[in-house]
Amino acid sequence: MKKSIAVVTFNSMQITLSVVSDKGGFGCLDYTAKNVYSGVNKNFFVAPNEIEGLIVDLINRYSSFSGKHINKMTVVLPQHFFRLIPSVQSIETKGTVTEADVRSLRKKSIEPPLGYVMLGETEGGFSIGNEGSFSTDVIGKEGKSVQFLSVSLALSSNVRELFMNISKNIRMEFSFAPPCAPIIEKLNRDGKNRGLILKINQLSSDLIYYENKLAVSSISLSYGSFHFVDALAHKFKVDFESAAELLSQINLGLSLNDAEYVVSSPLSVKKYSVAAANSTLIELLEFWGNETRSAVEGLVEKADMPVYAIGSSIIKIHGFAEILSSKTGRNVQGVYPDFSGWNTSEEYLHCALFEKF
Repeated sequence: MKKSIAVVTFNSMQITLSVVSDKGGFGCLDYTAKNVYSGVNKNFFVAPNEIEGLIVDLINRYSSFSGKHINKMTVVLPQHFFRLIPSVQSIETKGTVTEADVRSLRKKSIEPPLGYVMLGETEGGFSIGNEGSFSTDVIGKEGKSVQFLSVSLALSSNVRELFMNISKNIRMEFSFAPPCAPIIEKLNRDGKNRGLILKINQLSSDLIYYENKLAVSSISLSYGSFHFVDALAHKFKVDFESAAELLSQINLGLSLNDAEYVVSSPLSVKKYSVAAANSTLIELLEFWGNETRSAVEGLVEKADMPVYAIGSSIIKIHGFAEILSSKTGRNVQGVYPDFSGWNTSEEYLHCALFEKF
């Protein structure tokens, strides 16, 4: 049966409504629209009515565009509003693990930290005695005790209350997701069970350390894709839109002194020096590399794991991952959607939510 998912994503300076639908077995972006606002910290708590108004405006624009009504939506909120709560519960056995032991452990509840509410739980498995390895196949095995590992996802109660009030006001059902969760699931399906996710937003980035299906920790970085565009606009003294068009053609592997990028529009044809454009971005990548390397060392003790870059079309720039790898000293890889109907990596989160649901 064909389905569709509506997703509202909050970045540092805008919210985006995307509607993803299943057309002939492929995930496709049916609709996307954006509203700029003045930032998460101000609007969420100082001007919640502004957030509600922007969401309603996006929904109305979609209804006008499609003739359809949205009745439920996934709200993707910034990572720092979420907490992961690991827990290991243990009970004594009568020498052999029984189904009753397993049921008893699964019933044990985890209390969220003060100021948070639970959203869901991921099972890590069971372990017998002190052997340390966890699995799902423990019933009937011998041991004096059995442990149950799980990790729960909690959301800031203030943020949840704010959005649930909006949900009531606009009569729409909300579910919540951190920006890394569907991406981690995708990486796990590909056999990449441990690493770092570099999610590049427009004005900032997030470096997220994950193990298996869990985001363990994260840190914010000061750079985003708009900084690439700003650097090109400043270098060639052009407007932001022209610089963005130029960015889409960049190939950092080129170094010909007399070569030019040609950007055509209905009104003009502009030419830009390949050497000047590439050197501008490579110089900026040195700063990105230094900050990313410091963030990696602050997040994990062993920094030899790969970095998976997602979240902005700049990761599609030829040579981007290779140069950032050399600047950070880490293996940087771009992560792309599974569905052929998805062509831009900034749409990846919505694609992953489609795959998930």
